[in-house]
Amino acid sequence: MNFDHIYILGAGAIGSIFGAFLSQKNQVTLIGRARHMKAINSNRLKVVGDRAGTYSPATSTAITEIPPNTLLMVCVKAYDLRESLEAIRSLIRKDTVVLLLQNGLGVEGIAKSAINGAGKIRRGIVGFGAEIQNPGQVQVSWNVTILDNDSISKQIAKTFESSQLAVLVSEQFQTDVWRKVMINCITNPLSAILRVQTAELV
Repeated sequence: MNFDHIYILGAGAIGSIFGAFLSQKNQVTLIGRARHMKAINSNRLKVVGDRAGTYSPATSTAITEIPPNTLLMVCVKAYDLRESLEAIRSLIRKDTVVLLLQNGLGVEGIAKSAINGAGKIRRGIVGFGAEIQNPGQVQVSWNVTILDNDSISKQIAKTFESSQLAVLVSEQFQTDVWRKVMINCITNPLSAILRVQTAELV
C-alpha cells in the first residue's frame, strides 16, 4: 500500500533531498523556513552533486492538516523534536506513520511523549550528507537510509525504492543506531575543531 501523501517536517538540507526524490512518484509537501520554501516555489528545488536534477514538491511553512494515510517524515534537529511534534499533536491521526530521522539516542521516547500515543512511530538512520548552498538549492552525496525490519518500515522502504532512494531494512537496527552514534561522537567534534566537513576527515 502506498501513502496518499508525504509531509516532510523540517525541510532543511536532508528533508529537501528526501522531498525532491519522493516527489517523483508521490504527493509530497515540504514544511520549512520561508526563504527556502519561497525559492522552491519560484524556481523549483535544485539538487546538485550526485544525481543532480530539478524537482517540484509542494511547499508550506506550517502543517494545518494531516489527511488519512500520510507518511510524516520528521527531519528537524533532535533538540527541536518535542516542540515540533507538540505543535501538531492534535492533527496526527491514528493511521499517520511518523518517521523520525534524527541522530542520537532516545528520540523515540521524546516523540511518544510529545504526541501522546498518536500515530505510528518508526525511526530511520540517514546515511547521506546534504547541505543547502542557497535557498532552493541543495548539494548531496548519497548513501543508504536504514530502517527497522517490520511491516510499516518495509512499506516505507518500498516507497523510497520506487523513487530511487537507497534503503536497507536491517535485522539489527538497534546496533545500527549505536553505530551511527559512535561515528558521530568521533567525527562531529573533529569536524568542528578542524573546521572541515566530515567527508574531509577521511
